[in-house]
Amino acid sequence: MTDEGSLARLCELAGLITSYRDAWNNVRHVPPPTQRSLLAAMGFDASSDERIAAATAMIEDAPWRRPLAPVFVTPRARGRGTRVPLTLPAESADRAVEWRLEKETGEARDGQTRFGDLELIGRRAVDGVAMERRALDLTVPIGLGYHALRVFDAVSIDGQAPSDGHRMPLIVVPARCHAPPAAREQGGVWGVGLQIYGVRSARNWGIGDFRDLAILAGAAARLGADALGVNPLHAMFPDDPRRISPYSPSDRRFLNVLYIDVEAVADFADCPAAQALHRDPDFRRRLEAARAVPLVDYADASETKLRALDFVYQSFRARHLGGDPAAPPSERGAAFRRFQAASGEALRRFAAFQALSAHLGAGRPWREWPSGFRDPDSAEVAAFVERELERVEFYEYLQWQADQQLHAARRAAADGGMRIGLYHDLALAADAAGAESWVNQNLMARGVRVGAPPDEWNLRGQDWGLPAYNPLALRAVAYAPFIATVRSNMRHGGALRIDHVMALERMFWIPDGADPQDGGYVRYPVDDLIGILALESARQKCVVIGEDLGTLPEGFHDRLRSAGVLSYRLLYFAHGARGEVMAPSRFPAQSLVAIGTHDLATFPGFWCGRDLDVRRELGLFPSRESEAEARERRAGERAALVRAFKREGLLSAAFSEEGAFSFDLVQAAYRFLARSRARMLLVHAEDALGEVDQVNVPGTVGEHPNWRRKLPIDISAFASDPRLVALAAAIADERRKGARHRRRGEAR
Repeated sequence: MTDEGSLARLCELAGLITSYRDAWNNVRHVPPPTQRSLLAAMGFDASSDERIAAATAMIEDAPWRRPLAPVFVTPRARGRGTRVPLTLPAESADRAVEWRLEKETGEARDGQTRFGDLELIGRRAVDGVAMERRALDLTVPIGLGYHALRVFDAVSIDGQAPSDGHRMPLIVVPARCHAPPAAREQGGVWGVGLQIYGVRSARNWGIGDFRDLAILAGAAARLGADALGVNPLHAMFPDDPRRISPYSPSDRRFLNVLYIDVEAVADFADCPAAQALHRDPDFRRRLEAARAVPLVDYADASETKLRALDFVYQSFRARHLGGDPAAPPSERGAAFRRFQAASGEALRRFAAFQALSAHLGAGRPWREWPSGFRDPDSAEVAAFVERELERVEFYEYLQWQADQQLHAARRAAADGGMRIGLYHDLALAADAAGAESWVNQNLMARGVRVGAPPDEWNLRGQDWGLPAYNPLALRAVAYAPFIATVRSNMRHGGALRIDHVMALERMFWIPDGADPQDGGYVRYPVDDLIGILALESARQKCVVIGEDLGTLPEGFHDRLRSAGVLSYRLLYFAHGARGEVMAPSRFPAQSLVAIGTHDLATFPGFWCGRDLDVRRELGLFPSRESEAEARERRAGERAALVRAFKREGLLSAAFSEEGAFSFDLVQAAYRFLARSRARMLLVHAEDALGEVDQVNVPGTVGEHPNWRRKLPIDISAFASDPRLVALAAAIADERRKGARHRRRGEAR
């Protein structure tokens, strides 16, 4: 047995939340066995009182053992210097402390002070040594960005003073995320959202691609949209096409190469082997069949695209890199080398993972690889990269092409007049079997997955099977993986949706072998993470939308609002205490509004109860009673929506919720949302086009065709489809009328 008070203290220090309020506002306590499992996942042994005491002392003493913290994130100081905590033995009071601020621009500023003259902000004895923490004032202006502070001739508790000084990353962040004029205007902006893989066109290879994305951007712009939202474009598992969920990618820093338009690659036209393959009658029939079917065949798309791209890459190497390593590459080859250099070690490691995965057997998790290959820093991996450099560079070449084509899609959005452009989606985490987890395995919590506790939509809770970063380890590396992920996903877009944005403050961990209801929340350094998010947003002029659905920490909405993050508000959840749909005027201005998400029913499917039928067929209701309750609740929700639409004059008084679904309901729903003050409105193409089956049914993998459905129309008809045209006109009309109404109100 262990002392529960000592265990609770360790949990508090480690960031483990021992109780929380669930979706029904009930307090749920995390039992001690779960607490110990989650602490173990963070690297703390809580199996006995002695080990709890040791772990507690380690956490409490760690910040006092080094002069500077692992990282310091601070808002930009206006009119005053930046204050940084500096920790030294108390006997250092008379020592001169020399410091150097190394700005990201390359400029450096030096200073010197007496340690004892600094303001005292804390004391602690560690291993018998009296330590003091004082506030070091950096009296030089520091702009936004990633800087570094070095302190010289300063000893820590271990008595060491590195010759190059103790170094600390110093990140100066803005107060708020980027907010473009278009999103601040009365009336806001609207966009179209869809799943890029499901786009039909006469020229793609059975799966939507980046060329389709560019064409769609132009088409959506002609409809009057200022944004085009797409599913996560993260790198997947090209050699294992069974893994298709864009929310369980291999690596969120890189791109899904199945979205490459093979024929648009410049080297395709110069490759005889690829040209011959493309002319082959059997191959062409295969492509035509892939375009015709209603579901994406990922295995077929992967086989055809990788085969052709391999031919293209070999031709590129021969023509532009040459057979002689000493010979200079062509201009195109040099452009590839520049892309490799700019992408750095991160690209090389990702490509090494992809090459190793293909070499060791597609679908084989990296934890089952031979031991020498499980460590990205091992001699075996280095030898493999040297021996198989051509294959490693193949995957780097694919990222180069994907990056160029996505950039072209972004340019098409801008050329079409979109004021926001591409609206990207950042998944919560990468798959445990993927490259991101392999590269950062020492930063991951061990023996847990992330998910969500039970709520009204998922009575059993949710287990997403995804790994979690250990927040203590993440801070120890100055949040480098988080920075890289956010930066890469903002680079080609004007807006970024953060899936499950609550993870910036806390994440629900589930011990291996446990059910979702048996998990617990772990805190993350929310102020630091939101600050970094704001910095990247401001630098890349990218709007940030936080998917803040579900059980939220207290005060979290206010925190996001203060940081300029748009809330994600859905019509499905816009109910007051009495079950009535709230008026459009009650949606917050700092939000994006939509009807639903990829995990929820389309509006046509919601109305006819198709999603409930699917849940029954798949056995996702815990009981017959729960199904009956869901259907009764749905009837009430439909009735509430009809009443709300009638109050707004969007449906005739004679309309009944019992009637058949019609496009009039879609128009009414989006007009209703367009009357809100929300800065952004997102129209899901599936709603407008009458799709009844949702994109993804949570809790299923192979039981339902998730992430495979194609849109019912060809891309060539997108801008002229009468439903989309009518909906675009209706939204524009409502936004204009709303802006005029608000201006008149302000004038009064």
